[in-house]
Amino acid sequence: MIRYRFAIVFLFLFAAIPVRAQTSKPVHAIVLHAKHLLDIENGRVVSPAEVLVEGERIAEVGTTVKHPAGAEIIDIGDRTLLPGLIDAHVHLFLHPGAEDLQTVQESVPQRTIMATLAARDDLMAGFTAERDMGTEGAGPADTAVRDAIDRGQIPGPRLRISGNAINILGGHEDAIGYNPEQHILPNATYANNADQLVEVMREQLKQGADFIKIYETSADSVRDGRLLTPYQYTEAELGAAVREAARVGKRVAVHATGEPGALYAAQAGVASVDHAFQLGDETMRVMREKCQRLRFRNISPRTLQLRRPVIASRRSSICTPVSFASSSQRVCRWHWAPT
Repeated sequence: MIRYRFAIVFLFLFAAIPVRAQTSKPVHAIVLHAKHLLDIENGRVVSPAEVLVEGERIAEVGTTVKHPAGAEIIDIGDRTLLPGLIDAHVHLFLHPGAEDLQTVQESVPQRTIMATLAARDDLMAGFTAERDMGTEGAGPADTAVRDAIDRGQIPGPRLRISGNAINILGGHEDAIGYNPEQHILPNATYANNADQLVEVMREQLKQGADFIKIYETSADSVRDGRLLTPYQYTEAELGAAVREAARVGKRVAVHATGEPGALYAAQAGVASVDHAFQLGDETMRVMREKCQRLRFRNISPRTLQLRRPVIASRRSSICTPVSFASSSQRVCRWHWAPT
């Protein structure tokens, strides 16, 4: 199987599944022994390597660990143990196939079931934390998936969710190209000015969103060798969104592939710019000054090697650590997935 051809990812099984109620049953101990272990926090490779797992938690990691009486010893040979991975840009509510038709033909309950299966598959592929960047027309259904994972009812990575993304009328995620008399709904929530942005954000946060996603650029095109990507919100409008999010301790992420939208987003103070295909010097300068983050979503062959075939074709990739809430900063530091 594919997963045995590459470095073994093991921490996800224990780090991402919440602890269940304590019982009197003795804790089962497992000692994993491998040739190497990638120690992200200290920037080194440990050789040889051992990991002590007690119940559903990792108790000790190092060159050697204690071996409790009755512990099960698993020698995995010359493989390398990795910490769990983070995917900072996923769409659990989409699956391989015609995405626009999915959002029209499939019901929200059906798409939610598919999202729970995708979350399980991602966990089993080694991803212990993910940032879901919009349900694409399924409203706040990702709240239920996140909460079920947190309660230990279904398997999946720790999730930070945005609910339905925000878009302008006729923008990136609007239903363009369909019979207008059918009134096909958009895959994001309409907000056409600063006041509407704030109103929609308050509703999404009420519904459980951890952060806000805004589409800042619309359909891309290339003309005379130049990337054209119309902006959707002004810097002032994005600034209003950033201030509203900050008021309740939240952050804003934007979809922006190029200029001038990416610059408006950087100047407004968003937490991350996702995609960022083509950025100007001034945008890069502002982002460096504000310590903002870029999310490049390019699926490479090496990315696909780390995922099962069913996962490889979904719209996601390995990215740099996402800016999770403060309670998960330790997770971000440990779960590092370089591209």
